[in-house]
Amino acid sequence: MLSRTHFAVYASLLITAASPLSAQVAYISDCPNNPSVVGVFQTRTYKQKAQWTVGKNAFQAVYSPDGTKVYITNTNSLSVSVLNSDTGSILNTIPIGFSVQWEAISPDGSRLYVESFDAANLYHIVAIETASNTVTAKLAIHDFAVDAMTMSPDGTTLYVIGSLGLYVIDTNPLRVTRTVSSLSATSQAVTPDGKYLYIASVGNPGNPQENVEILSTANFAVVATVPLPSKVSAGFIEITPDGSQAWLGEFPQYNHVSPIIVVVSTTTFKTSTITLPANQSPGAILFSPDSTTAFVPVNGPQIAVINVATQQTLTLIDSIASVGGLAISPDGTTLLSPSSGTADLVAINSKGAVTKVPVGANTSGSQLFLEYGGVAVSPDGKRAYVTDFGSGALTAVDTASKTVVHSTPVGSEPVSAVVSPDNSIIYVANSFSNSVTVVDADTFKAKTILIPKQYQGYPSSIAIARTEKTCTWP
Repeated sequence: MLSRTHFAVYASLLITAASPLSAQVAYISDCPNNPSVVGVFQTRTYKQKAQWTVGKNAFQAVYSPDGTKVYITNTNSLSVSVLNSDTGSILNTIPIGFSVQWEAISPDGSRLYVESFDAANLYHIVAIETASNTVTAKLAIHDFAVDAMTMSPDGTTLYVIGSLGLYVIDTNPLRVTRTVSSLSATSQAVTPDGKYLYIASVGNPGNPQENVEILSTANFAVVATVPLPSKVSAGFIEITPDGSQAWLGEFPQYNHVSPIIVVVSTTTFKTSTITLPANQSPGAILFSPDSTTAFVPVNGPQIAVINVATQQTLTLIDSIASVGGLAISPDGTTLLSPSSGTADLVAINSKGAVTKVPVGANTSGSQLFLEYGGVAVSPDGKRAYVTDFGSGALTAVDTASKTVVHSTPVGSEPVSAVVSPDNSIIYVANSFSNSVTVVDADTFKAKTILIPKQYQGYPSSIAIARTEKTCTWP
């Protein structure tokens, strides 16, 4: 059926004709939550004890050093929520004016640093005085892709990964003092003594071997390089609070699955691997303050609890939704799990009955990137199609049996879909690959159309024009 189709318009907003079927069932791709929620867990029992409501698309949480407050970045609300850690009540909402993601707090708790980006994709580091909850300084980072941010143990330096390298930033005054441009880095972690940076690197054209590079913070020279196993891509890296191990996992946005943690000894640089009880790449790693336990998101709304010494999984914690950036209280008793979406298609009928269909949508496990999700129902009501931002797939669900029919690989980071009036074709907007994928509803055969350069951007919605114009596939 891919020989002749109606052309899908992605450059302008079009109003489509309503389905002749009456709306008996609503299908909702459950992401991002509006507002988002934070699951609060006791680490002694691994049971959820509370659920906090925050802003839109919660990204990361950090505790104040004294454990009395929690700061949560809300990407879509352009703000930081300040919560009482005992009650979960919102004490303050700090407007940033830009989309916010990563954050770090100074050792004395007086300053919070937030990484943000505006509509022009200009990145900023924003300094907030926690006593007054006001923004006191902003630093523009002239880079088109800025990711992880880490603070030195003494609070004087921020390390920020960008597409142009590693930015070394003084915190007072807020300024870039150095750019280490030789790195092809994805994330970084600093040792507890502040002397070394561990960099997850994808290598370079001359040496494509993915590895962990260890840099001296005195002169940023590479003192050691640890190759990664071929089955694991460089993603994010964390160091145990006692400084004995570095753990590396793969970003879940990659389209293949590596539920593996690579463990690097910081004394011998020897590696070992942990295979997670998961069907997705990890997405985040968090250690207890005493370095005995690791918490790793797995399978969307679950968290694996791992014994650091034995490298064995102790149990799985059921969270409320797809797990975002984890945080733990300074005393190690409370685990926070910000969530912005689930891995379910939620079907609600006209009487209010709710059915959840696990589809794998948005199971990215980590709020390293914005999560979107779209669902489209065929005009005859027989199928629901869900975009999977994390794995780059379109999931077809039979609406009668509430079961998954097929999962079709499409483009990178698909965010929305629309079905042709005759039910035969599904069009998918792929935000990262700047393309539209056309999928045959019977055979699930797919073809991807690149958006012309003059219209390129990050397509996020799609509609079908009521027109007689057609396009022909070769």
